[in-house]
Amino acid sequence: MTMHRTLEEPQIREDVKAILVEITEGKASGVGDADRLREDLGLDSLDSMELLSCISEKYDVYIEPQDAAGIRTFGEIIEFVAKTLQSANEAEARPA
Repeated sequence: MTMHRTLEEPQIREDVKAILVEITEGKASGVGDADRLREDLGLDSLDSMELLSCISEKYDVYIEPQDAAGIRTFGEIIEFVAKTLQSANEAEARPA
């Protein structure tokens, strides 16, 4: 099991916020759970793909773009990442 997959939600929140701040060139510095990725933070489809790519790389998990298609807010992306990491942990814990 990889160490970074055991992170708690506050750490995931901090990590994803840092990625968003970089992608938005600082616009996301005060991001909150209700902030909408497209409307409030200005992410376009390319930015959204970059966000997923950075999250995948950060946590060493593969995220299907269609699985994340319905995500609209910062809070939803945090929940999605936490569930994705939990699923990856459960998959690794199963005997082969």
